[in-house]
Amino acid sequence: MVDHARADVLRIDTSAAESLDGVAAVYTGSDVPGELRVGLIHKDWPVFIPE
Repeated sequence: MVDHARADVLRIDTSAAESLDGVAAVYTGSDVPGELRVGLIHKDWPVFIPE
């Protein structure tokens, strides 16, 4: 759960996820080139949130 319904993402700490057994990789918006957007009416929601 998150503390804020809408906020600017300044930094994503993936160290906890990366340390779990069985996790091969953790991807963020910084790892994926370009931009992919989705949405119900307008495709304006980013799939990966950039840092």
